[in-house]
Amino acid sequence: MKKNILDNNTFLIIISVLGSILIWCMVAYNVDTTIPTTIRNVPVIVNTADESLTRMGLEPIADNIDFTVDVEVIGSRSTVGNMKPSDIKIEARVNNVSGPGTYDLALEVVDSKNRDIEIKGTTPETVTLRFDRMVTKTLPINFELTGINVPDGYVMDEESVYPTEVTVTGPSVEMAEVKTANVIIAFDEPISKSFNEDVAVELHGDDDNIIDSPYFEYDTKEVNVDIPILKKK
Repeated sequence: MKKNILDNNTFLIIISVLGSILIWCMVAYNVDTTIPTTIRNVPVIVNTADESLTRMGLEPIADNIDFTVDVEVIGSRSTVGNMKPSDIKIEARVNNVSGPGTYDLALEVVDSKNRDIEIKGTTPETVTLRFDRMVTKTLPINFELTGINVPDGYVMDEESVYPTEVTVTGPSVEMAEVKTANVIIAFDEPISKSFNEDVAVELHGDDDNIIDSPYFEYDTKEVNVDIPILKKK
């Protein structure tokens, strides 16, 4: 007599287990469970053209203002499980910027698709950015030679520098310290032939200390120095 497969206890156990797993998966997927999740590396918008900044003549002073933060949200599994960084809009608020300085800017976070989710917060909670006014100065080039020595039988003609001035633009705090623009050349041995080279310009303060900033912009950072050395006849 042929045995019915349904009379096989092992087969029934396997079917029962597979059925239970299938039912659990269907329930877990369809039940609208509320869960927390973190959306990472969401870009932060800094409105540098904000009316208040423009009115005060302020600009961000930074090499890079492409900030990103992580955003924690709570919502249904089917909603938050598929969210991407582009689904969240974050803007750094500049309303507390009142003048030159460094500020911690609060973040305004909005779900761009207006879904039924709760935005718990961001990590970090703020972004830090410096603001200042950009100032431009045009300075004459001061030329200084040290240690120059011309051997007997030679004579040094009048030296020249071109261009004779430099224009620098930078944040007002650093630019307030800049007093002079100098080209300094030091020789450690006699020279018997003409010198013609491009030499870097140094900005100096009141105490003759060098003033520099990664935010300085020059119309030229080097000038050509010509020192003619002539042989006596």
